[in-house]
Amino acid sequence: MLEVLSGFTVMAEFVFFVAVGYIGKKTGYLGKNALDGCMELILKIGVPGSILSSAASVSLTAETMANAGWTLLIYTLCFCISAVVTKPLGAAFRIPASRRRCFEGVISFKNISFMGFPLCVAVLGRESLFYAALCTVVFNLTNWSYGVYLYSGVHKIQWKKIFCNSAMISSFLLVILIIAGIQPSGIVQDTLEAAGNLCTPLPLIVVGIMLADVKFSRLFTDWQMYLISVLSLVVFPALTCLVIWLFGVPAEPARVLILLSATPAATMNAVMAKNYGGDEEFVSLAILQNMFLCLFTIPVVYIVAQQLFF
Repeated sequence: MLEVLSGFTVMAEFVFFVAVGYIGKKTGYLGKNALDGCMELILKIGVPGSILSSAASVSLTAETMANAGWTLLIYTLCFCISAVVTKPLGAAFRIPASRRRCFEGVISFKNISFMGFPLCVAVLGRESLFYAALCTVVFNLTNWSYGVYLYSGVHKIQWKKIFCNSAMISSFLLVILIIAGIQPSGIVQDTLEAAGNLCTPLPLIVVGIMLADVKFSRLFTDWQMYLISVLSLVVFPALTCLVIWLFGVPAEPARVLILLSATPAATMNAVMAKNYGGDEEFVSLAILQNMFLCLFTIPVVYIVAQQLFF
């Protein structure tokens, strides 16, 4: 019962920060550069701080290594299932050809760092970020290879973008720290945690700012966006739970994987659509609807999974 109440309390806090961003933008309290500033802080300070601060909570043991292996295996497997299943679904639901690749991308690529990190910290504790960081490695590898192919139709792996970004570099540094048995402490750990704490309010404030820039009616009048939200926020998290159950994944990585599977579509989809000629407006609105609805679906998905599997 306490875990159920905790889940709803966390999401209530999330809704509050979204409201801060929405009201701040609508009233003009947050300036026109607030969105870009928040994004810079999240990606260049918050995400690295979150990832590296988890080193103090993780020790290199046989159990940790086994859980890391499970995390990589199940996350990769679920991504592959999602990528394969969405192709015939797009045709079955007669998604227009101009939107088909966007439809597949928005469902397959989840917001595991922008929304997943603060969610994992709030619900599971900072030590869970080790497993979430491993998933960002898979995300980057797939996003800048399969993602580029998906949105552009050209198979060109962008190695620099795969490895030269804050999340990937921080993830590798985290693995090195754990292997070397180095656990940050004192002022170093306090600084990393303070930086990582930015990842809780800022992403949600960004969501509120983005919501303030569009009419709510545009978010809820396209049935294809509802289809994306149902598949992304309900069906595929349920599928992830099924895979976890079939493979008998240990509880610690399983909880992380379930939370990450319930996150909304990655904002990177909008960047990919813009850069490679996709339907940018459709993708952006679909992401925003995902972000809005996930505030209600995430606690339900996690609480149901908690009751069934743990």
